[in-house]
Amino acid sequence: MKRITHEPAYVLHSYDWSESSLILEAFTRHHGRTALVAKGAKRPSSGFRPVLLPLQPLQIGYAGDAEIGTLKNAEWVGGHVMPTGDALLAGQYLNELLMRLMARDDPHPALFDAYAATVQWLALRTGQGESLQAALRAFELVLLREVGFLPALDVQTLNYQPVRADAAYVLAPESGLLAAQPDDARALSGRHWLALHAAMHEGEPLRALFSLCLAQRDVAVALKHQKAVAVSMLLTWLLSAGIVVVILMSPVWLQKQYGFAPAVTLQANSIATIMLCFGCLAAGLAVDRFGASRTFIVGSLLLAASSWAFYHLAGSHPEQLFLLYGVVGLCVGVVGAVPYVMVRAFPPEVRFTGISFSYNVSYAIFGGLTPIVVTVLMGVSPMAPAWYVLALSLMGLALGIWFYRPSAQQLHGAEKQGI
Repeated sequence: MKRITHEPAYVLHSYDWSESSLILEAFTRHHGRTALVAKGAKRPSSGFRPVLLPLQPLQIGYAGDAEIGTLKNAEWVGGHVMPTGDALLAGQYLNELLMRLMARDDPHPALFDAYAATVQWLALRTGQGESLQAALRAFELVLLREVGFLPALDVQTLNYQPVRADAAYVLAPESGLLAAQPDDARALSGRHWLALHAAMHEGEPLRALFSLCLAQRDVAVALKHQKAVAVSMLLTWLLSAGIVVVILMSPVWLQKQYGFAPAVTLQANSIATIMLCFGCLAAGLAVDRFGASRTFIVGSLLLAASSWAFYHLAGSHPEQLFLLYGVVGLCVGVVGAVPYVMVRAFPPEVRFTGISFSYNVSYAIFGGLTPIVVTVLMGVSPMAPAWYVLALSLMGLALGIWFYRPSAQQLHGAEKQGI
């Protein structure tokens, strides 16, 4: 009689066998998908009952030469908790794929390792839906390759012609990789198929495929939602540059331009920072009550007026420095309405990806270049910070006016009351 001990395994599915026992479909590392009977597993006192759960790493022992073996012992290995929410549904989807595509008693150690890594990723990153689809697509590709259903991705399946990087191709069921029609929404460029082919042959194909699928998703979001990306990047420019110039750069500018003592500029900057917090709260309340369009129109006009007064009057009226700096800090708080627009600019299925891509790219560009640009412009005019903030205010005003248009209110399926 065959006896297996200390075998890594996961439970894919279970169903009743009798009043007290279960039939399990287990995915083992060295023996593939295996059917096992767990006698007495449904009894309240059974040691199997709290252990035989899906998506949990186990170490099992079983025996038997028949089609269905007998489970002798099972221990929870630990390492992660049960996935929840969308991650749990994704894990159940993986189990269903394995049940339908894997034959019994056909070992796939590499596929087992990929499954274990994906399940652990799902458990540790529950709620981070922006990369969930990429993880599923990466596992699907590994699964298809391991069970022999995935054709070569560097040649066309029907004619064995090499894939060209500048052409478009589609992976069709039962036909393989084919040249795509011009209007086929499923098509990917040959460059992407070649990259997938190369990733499949790396030492850790799952990790390489996940990174590639995630990058492709970011690019797809940027191309499909260009208006939302552009608006989000402009708003991030307003947010980052406004805070960098008014809050971070202005104290040094006051010392050099008007000769204020560092202690005085530090006190004024602290007041402006506190007022910025109140300004963000006010902008949030305003955008909830009046909408983004009115909030940005009024807020941008106030920012333009207050910043112009601050930079031009602080030197001639030093006794008003705290008041002027506090008011402009309050008006910079209009950036508190930026997240409101960004969240509603993208549909739910790509919201996290769209915001992450737009915000991080824009912040890296404008947050890094703003100090350099302002410093260079100060060589032309000492009032360069005032002109820069004025330009940002005009951009915020233009965006507020654009948000008022009906086409902008339905930006990429956003809620009408959002913009």
